[in-house]
Amino acid sequence: MAARKTFVWLAGRKRPPSEYEEVSTGIQWDTEPVSRTELGSWRPDSTALTTDWNAFRDPAGMHYRNYIIGQDAVEKQLDAVIALATEADFASGLDPVWHSSIEILVGAMSFAQWGVSMAMQHVMRFTLSPTVACAVQLQVMDKLRAAERSVEWFELLHPQAPDDALHAAWEAHPGVQPLRRYLEEILTVPDWGEVVVAVNLALGGLLEPFLRELYTRGGRAHGDFTTAALGQHFAKDAGRAVIWTDAFLKQCIENDGNAKVISEWLDRYIPAAAASIDAIVEAFPTGGVAARARATAGGEARARMEALNLKLTDNVAAALAADTDQA
Repeated sequence: MAARKTFVWLAGRKRPPSEYEEVSTGIQWDTEPVSRTELGSWRPDSTALTTDWNAFRDPAGMHYRNYIIGQDAVEKQLDAVIALATEADFASGLDPVWHSSIEILVGAMSFAQWGVSMAMQHVMRFTLSPTVACAVQLQVMDKLRAAERSVEWFELLHPQAPDDALHAAWEAHPGVQPLRRYLEEILTVPDWGEVVVAVNLALGGLLEPFLRELYTRGGRAHGDFTTAALGQHFAKDAGRAVIWTDAFLKQCIENDGNAKVISEWLDRYIPAAAASIDAIVEAFPTGGVAARARATAGGEARARMEALNLKLTDNVAAALAADTDQA
């Protein structure tokens, strides 16, 4: 039987390459770029981390085609949920305190999701790994989806809101200012590996499970099935980011030098990320749901880092701990 034809960089192996490998590898270069910009181009010193970038694989094997097939189905699910909520006017029947809190928070989170997408676009541009770039591209799409859906639900919760309501909340509401500052600072970081750690491990490790718990548990407790559905959908998207990010980190920390650099980054970013969640909890207590969500998020983030065998400094451990009296 003739051997299956494939790209030369995937040929000669006992196991034939998967569709994911054929469409995600060998599509980037690390030699002289075809164009140059003021921001620069791919180069080995674009991150302090060092590893065999071409060896990275997303354990989920996600690429554009299977991603689109999967997301088409879940988008239809969410369309149905929002359509039913609109037709039945569920928003008007929500508890007023929950309603006012969640409309501001869900709306403001659209800016956070957009900020994450912008940060990861930097990673996608400068990463030395085509398979990392593929995973990042899909994460960017997830975050743009989340931002759009957040705005859509905000507009249904607050149909009379002025056009600049969300921008005003993001720029001025005290509950989201630490998060806004965090993301704005990340957008100035040139090291793409540092951005992955700051966004997907430090911030995402806390914010994603926090929002999942707040949206799903809070939504159920207050008869708000639309916010609960958003929480479930966003959590599934975040789960894919966790899968590829943790695989990326495991590969990197095989090198002791990388492990030290990542630990130093965490010591810098985890306290700031935790402070941004704590500010949200203080501003939107939601009957204790937010505090419990913060406690859960801190525990999950710590367990995740310990599973990766990352060294946690005292600063990191203290920041991850939650006030159990509030929770």
